[in-house]
Amino acid sequence: MRQANQEAVLRHHKEIWSEGRLESIPELLAHDFVAHHRGALDWLGLEDVRAVVQRTRVEFPDFHESVEDLMVDGERVITRFVARGTHLGTYQGLPADWKVVCMAEIGIIRMEGGKIVEKWGQVDWVGMYCQLGINLLEPRSQLFVRNHDAARDWRS
Repeated sequence: MRQANQEAVLRHHKEIWSEGRLESIPELLAHDFVAHHRGALDWLGLEDVRAVVQRTRVEFPDFHESVEDLMVDGERVITRFVARGTHLGTYQGLPADWKVVCMAEIGIIRMEGGKIVEKWGQVDWVGMYCQLGINLLEPRSQLFVRNHDAARDWRS
């Protein structure tokens, strides 16, 4: 079970996120999958994941994840990884600027029956926003409006 869980999570990073293979989503994730990322809306089900992957591939077409650490404890798999991509599409209202962006994340994944059923992600949003030139000192209301509009747009 330990090896199978590790392989499924590594495939998830490689096939779904690094290669954008949408056909791998139902193979690796449970139909009732949910992901929690502090500061962002939860992803509920396979369609939300598909929408986020598609949107990410438009914003950062060469997006890929490099797993740097991985630990398995029964049904839990923890990964520390770096996501990289070139900003070639509009991201949260920011036009493409051709910058390569790196974003660190730690993911805690819960497995059931060989599939990923839940993920908790701790993302370095501040580091990513700074690389994109987002002024984190602008009035809080403006950041909220931009993020709220972006979140609403991808769900509709």
